[in-house]
Amino acid sequence: LLKTAMFKVNNIEDAEDLVQETLIAALIAIHQNKPIENPKNWLVTVLHRKYYDMLRRVYSKAHRLK
Repeated sequence: LLKTAMFKVNNIEDAEDLVQETLIAALIAIHQNKPIENPKNWLVTVLHRKYYDMLRRVYSKAHRLK
């Protein structure tokens, strides 16, 4: 996961944050007894979604400052 996150953000701190958010989402899903058929693909998909959420937050913040 960290390797995939580093490929996306090119920054170790942001990559670690993405991985942390992904693992938190996994723990929540496990706690809610959600079935996960392919854990590796599921985690990578969650990581990608968290990355796009991060981009939206940065973009939204930039537009509010204008």
